[in-house]
Amino acid sequence: LTLSAGANLTLVAVEQSGAKSPISLVNLTRNYLVPRSELVDIAAQVRVVHASPDAPAVDAVLEDATKVASALTYGAASTYAPTKAGSHTLTITSAGTTTPALVTSPLALTGSGSYSVFVMGLAASPLGVVLQDFLGAPTAGNARLRIVHASPDTVGLDVFQDDTATAAITGLLYKSASAYLTVPAGAHTYKFNLTATANAALPAQTLTLEAGKIYTAVVLGSSLAGAAKPLALNLITDR
Repeated sequence: LTLSAGANLTLVAVEQSGAKSPISLVNLTRNYLVPRSELVDIAAQVRVVHASPDAPAVDAVLEDATKVASALTYGAASTYAPTKAGSHTLTITSAGTTTPALVTSPLALTGSGSYSVFVMGLAASPLGVVLQDFLGAPTAGNARLRIVHASPDTVGLDVFQDDTATAAITGLLYKSASAYLTVPAGAHTYKFNLTATANAALPAQTLTLEAGKIYTAVVLGSSLAGAAKPLALNLITDR
C-alpha cells in the first residue's frame, strides 16, 4: 500500500472464507472517485502429501530454497509452508538428496490460497498432483471432509456415508478429489465401491470427525492381490 502525504484512510478487517488468513482488508478512503479498494493478500501456503506406495521418503523444496517437506514418509502430510502468491517450482527428491528430482511440479499460487501437492503413482514414474485446499471453518457442529483418489491401479470409486442407499460421491477417479462434504461431528462409516457396482474396493471405514475441523481422506496403495502396500484410507487433518 503506497501512502501519499496527507492521505486519510481506514483499513477494515472483513471475514474471508477458505483461505490461509481468516480475514482480508478493505481500504476506505475520502476519495469519491475511488471510495474503497481491497488490499490483495500475497501470502499463500503449500504442503506435500506422500501417496506413492513404493517411493522412498522424500524432501521437497521451492525454487527459493523454502523447505516444504523433510523425510516425508508414505501416507504422511507435511505441515503447510508459507510462501508468496505467484509462480513457483516445487522439486521433490528422495530424502537426503538434491538430485535427481522425483517430481518437478509447477505451482500457480493465488493470494491467501492453500495448496496440497500429492506425490502419486509408482516410484518409476511418480507425478505431482496439485489441489487447492479450502480451509474456511465449517458451520457450527459440523466438520468438512473431502476424499482424494490416489491409488494408481484402482478404477473409479463411489463413496457411501452411513449406510445410505445413495452415494455421497460418485465416479471418483484416480488423481482427483471430491468436493468438500459438510458432515455432522462424530463417528461415520464410509463404504468404497467400484463405480456403478456393489463390489467393495476396501472394507468399510469408520472416521471420527471433530466439530470445526477440516479433513482430507486419501485412498492410497494398491488394489492388486498380494500388494506390499494394499489399498487403505488415510485421514489427514487439514485444519
